[in-house]
Amino acid sequence: MTSRGAPGVRSFPAWAALCASLVLLVARTAPAADARIAHSADPAAVVVSYTVAIGEIASADAGPSLRIYGDGRVEARYPAYMTRAGTHSSRLSPAELDALLGSLADAGILDFDADAVKRGKRDAVAARRASALAGAPTTIEIVADADTTTIEIHLDQAQKKIAWQGLRHDARSFPGVAALQGLAAAERRLEDVMERTADGGRAGQ
Repeated sequence: MTSRGAPGVRSFPAWAALCASLVLLVARTAPAADARIAHSADPAAVVVSYTVAIGEIASADAGPSLRIYGDGRVEARYPAYMTRAGTHSSRLSPAELDALLGSLADAGILDFDADAVKRGKRDAVAARRASALAGAPTTIEIVADADTTTIEIHLDQAQKKIAWQGLRHDARSFPGVAALQGLAAAERRLEDVMERTADGGRAGQ
C-alpha cells in the first residue's frame, strides 16, 4: 500500500521540482553580468586612473589626479596651488564601482579611436570653411597651452589609455563628434568622483 502523506504537505519530489522551477525562472530573468567591466579585485590593482596636465603650468605637479583600485579604494590628489590641495581617500562599494565602469563603457571609452576622432574634427573644420566661403558666418577657435586629459582603464578584457589635449574646447567646438562628447562625459564623471572624495562625501553618491 502506498502512503499519500498528510493533507496539505507537499511530497519531497514535488517540492524539489518546484524549487528547480523557481531557480530556472530567476536564472532567466536576472540581469546578466556585464562582461565589459569585469576587473581585478586586487587592492593593489589600478582599475581607473585620470590625470589632467594643466597647459599653463610648467611643473611636474601640473594638475589633479585620480586612482581607483580593484577593491573600490579611491585616491584623489590635487596639487598645492589648488583649493582642494592634498591627497584624499574614499571607497566605492562593488556596486558603485561597477556602475562607474559601466558609465565609462557606455560613454564609449573602451571603443575610443583617436584617429577617427581627429578625422571627424578635420571634416567638421572643412565643412565650416566651406560654409564661410559660401558666405555663411563661421568661427574657428584655436587654443594655445590647452590642458591634456589622460584616462586609463584596466579591465579583464580591455586595457585602454586615452590622452587628449584640449578636450573641453574640442567637446564644445565639435558637438557633432559623438566620441568627443562621450570622452568629455567620462571626464565629468571622474571629476565628480574626485570632488566628492576631496569634499568628504562618498565617491559613489
